[in-house]
Amino acid sequence: MPLESRIGKTLSERTTKIVIILVLVMLFILPVFQVDTYDLDSSTIHESGIALLKNIYFRGSQATYETAVDKYISETKDLDFSLIYLKIPGYPVFKQAPDYETELRLDEFTYIYVEAGGEVFEACFEQKMYTRMEGIINIGRTIFVCIVLSVGSIFFSRDADKLVL
Repeated sequence: MPLESRIGKTLSERTTKIVIILVLVMLFILPVFQVDTYDLDSSTIHESGIALLKNIYFRGSQATYETAVDKYISETKDLDFSLIYLKIPGYPVFKQAPDYETELRLDEFTYIYVEAGGEVFEACFEQKMYTRMEGIINIGRTIFVCIVLSVGSIFFSRDADKLVL
């Protein structure tokens, strides 16, 4: 096996350094391009609210339950992750546009279904903002990776041209 030339050795060392630097940059920057970084998911808040309504329904008075439901609807219907459908025992069905079954894609709403004591508690929340933000972040991540790969390619070509010519 022939020995590596000085040019090949230098080019190999420079390429290795550039690759290591680019990988480290990507390791530190890519978490910025993840939706979880921004804590936009509110499904646990909504699940907790439905669980609380369920507990009040089984343990509280009818007046307390109705007050809690009214407050829950008024507080959640105008949020970024707004309540668009609520069907619970002892209360009229709450529906607000858009209709999640026909107007929203599966990833644009969260559906919560709880069954307890023979009663069903259903709620649906719009999450279009979350879906849009996820799309924007994914586009940003793709652009970032393209830039990193382009920079790596430019450095590699420059080093090769410098050493060979």
